[in-house]
Amino acid sequence: MSTRIRTTSLACGTGLAMVLGVFGADPALADQPFSNSDLRGEYRFSLNEAEVLTQSGNIQYCNSFGSAFADGAGELIAVQTSRCYEDGDVTRNENVVELLTYEVRPDGEVFFYSEDPSGGPTHGYLVNDGNTILIDGTARTGGWVYQHGTASKVFWDEAEDEDD
Repeated sequence: MSTRIRTTSLACGTGLAMVLGVFGADPALADQPFSNSDLRGEYRFSLNEAEVLTQSGNIQYCNSFGSAFADGAGELIAVQTSRCYEDGDVTRNENVVELLTYEVRPDGEVFFYSEDPSGGPTHGYLVNDGNTILIDGTARTGGWVYQHGTASKVFWDEAEDEDD
């Protein structure tokens, strides 16, 4: 049994983020207001982070990818693989499952909150009628964290599943 998956290209999401930044377009790109219910379903994501570590002053770089499952009511489960480097050495290589809460504002701005109260929210925008998330935010932890990435909704072709 085969299943076809159609997703919005991560490269297109990154290109769109650059266009929005250059031309100053409204990042939500939608006629109707957004709400938490617009963030529902499975999203595949790629996230890059750079954190200035307060103890050493070094920069730790992390790359993460995975899937996020949003319930449309403000809760999201992220399943991700992360690999981090500091000063050329691998500092973390792990698989993580994390429960997050989120808030979608009417203009498409979205904030993701971790259970760890010391971390600041991850910020982004819903675009493409809620099918893509552009992650452009900073978060405050022990040091300074810069994050950027994209998440694209996964569409399952149910008709293809029934034919197999």
